[in-house]
Amino acid sequence: MQLSVTAGFTIEWSDGTSLTYNPEYFQKEESQKILVDLAGHHPEEVMQSVGAMMLDEESGIQFFVGHYRGLFSALPLPVVSKWLLNAGVAGARKLARHLPPPYVDSAGKPIVPKLTELVLEEFEDDDRTFAEFCAGTYSSGLLVGNFASQFESEGEIAKRFLSHPLRRVRQWAAERVESTKRHAAQWRQFQEERDLD
Repeated sequence: MQLSVTAGFTIEWSDGTSLTYNPEYFQKEESQKILVDLAGHHPEEVMQSVGAMMLDEESGIQFFVGHYRGLFSALPLPVVSKWLLNAGVAGARKLARHLPPPYVDSAGKPIVPKLTELVLEEFEDDDRTFAEFCAGTYSSGLLVGNFASQFESEGEIAKRFLSHPLRRVRQWAAERVESTKRHAAQWRQFQEERDLD
C-alpha cells in the first residue's frame, strides 16, 4: 500500500481510492479518525505522508493551530522519532503542539511521555519548539464547574515537575504553576464580583 497525504488533505491509496480532508470540524475529525486507524496498520506511510505535509510551507501552518494529538499518539514512538530526527527543528516546531503533556499517573508518579521527553530534550535550545509545546498544553481541555479550583489542581500537578531532570520540563512546570495561580485568582475575583451583583 502506498499512502499519500497532499496539502489539500486528500489521502490517496495506491488502488485509486481517496479521502478528502475538509476544514469543517466534523469532516476534519472524521478524516483524522481514518488516519489514526491507518496509523495502526501502516504507521511509516502515515508518518511520512503527514510529515511531508507538516513541512510543506502552505499546509504546514495548520499544525500551529489544529489539534492532532490523537494522530501522533497512535503512531509508534520509533516511527515518529525517526521522522523527527530527519526533519529536525522544523519538524519539532510543528509536532510540539501535539505532544502529550506531562501527567501524574494513578500511583501518583509524575510522568513525561517518551515522545514529549524526546522533543524537549533533543530540541531544548529552540524557543519556538518550547513555545508550541506550551501552547498545546494550554489548549487541550474543557473547564466545567469551579474553574478556580480546577486551575489550582492543575498547578498542583505541575509542581510535581519542578525538579524534573529536563530543563524545559522544569520551565514548563514553573510557567504552568504561575499561570494557573493567576487564572485561579482571576476566576475567584470574577465570581466574587458576580456574587455582589
